[in-house]
Amino acid sequence: MAAETPEEAAKRARRRRELYLWARDFGLALLILVGVLGSLFLYSGLWPPIVVVESTSMQHSDTRSAIGIVDAGDIMVVKKTTSAAQVVTYLGGLATGHRTYGEPGDVIIYAPDGNTAVTPIIHRALVYLELNTTTGNSFDIPELSLLPPAQWRLVLPESSQRWWNLSTTVQIDDIGYLGVTLELPLSELLARMAREGITPHGGFLTGGDHNLAQVGAGRIARPDQLTLFGVTEPVKEEWIVGRARGEIPWFGLLKLWAGGDLPASTPDNSIRNVWLSIAAIILVPLAADLTISRWRVSRARAKSAPVPAAAETPRPDEGPAEGTAETEPGPPPPT
Repeated sequence: MAAETPEEAAKRARRRRELYLWARDFGLALLILVGVLGSLFLYSGLWPPIVVVESTSMQHSDTRSAIGIVDAGDIMVVKKTTSAAQVVTYLGGLATGHRTYGEPGDVIIYAPDGNTAVTPIIHRALVYLELNTTTGNSFDIPELSLLPPAQWRLVLPESSQRWWNLSTTVQIDDIGYLGVTLELPLSELLARMAREGITPHGGFLTGGDHNLAQVGAGRIARPDQLTLFGVTEPVKEEWIVGRARGEIPWFGLLKLWAGGDLPASTPDNSIRNVWLSIAAIILVPLAADLTISRWRVSRARAKSAPVPAAAETPRPDEGPAEGTAETEPGPPPPT
């Protein structure tokens, strides 16, 4: 067997180093990914700790998305909820100043009517209904007492303004980013539950920020429980997956594209931004690696360049250098 030449040995060493560098980079990337997902899981208390927003029902515009607003294609970090008391409703947020994603109150992720076989809904908790235990067929809404009396009212046949034993329609003004009137037709809700053989119970009424803006005559908006197919009951505590507590904008569009679920009304700037972000993720490390490589090559060349020898200058107290003749002073110039 022929002996390996120095060129072949150098090539084999380069291949081994390239393989080592590739394995190192892959392992580092995997370690970072595991660390990020592990941190999200520890914070969230759920697996998976994120959800992709699949519709435009929470947007604040038909044409533009915005960081800090729940838009189609956003990836939301979900914080586990173990109690209804952990959720701040829109009405509660109006009173306390608690806001998330551009509006008062919390955005929750819940299984519609407790059905875990369908895609969860990510909408804002608007109001919490407490079942009136005396009648068993009406609701109490204590949060109404936190609002200015002029902002809400009961619709006939009830004429008094009270927050307990409610079984008619409640209207609340100046709701949502367009300031619409939110209508809570409790009589319809109770009638529907009776028709379907559901025992009345309390829970959250929910709504999408964008859905509230798509109002009917007189700028009247209604919650999911009176407008969405498959959502007929107030959201029970145990149906809540969690609260939205973080946002990774745009990147969920990749999942929607792959699954053919991209909404037709997805904002153009979201599509543009996700491509620009992907380009930056690819090009910035490449540019940095190229810059560092050039710097290293330049530094190596500077180190290996020969240093020119400096001429030795004798000190005044030293004689002439070896091999040179001492010069006698010449005659003085003529005067």
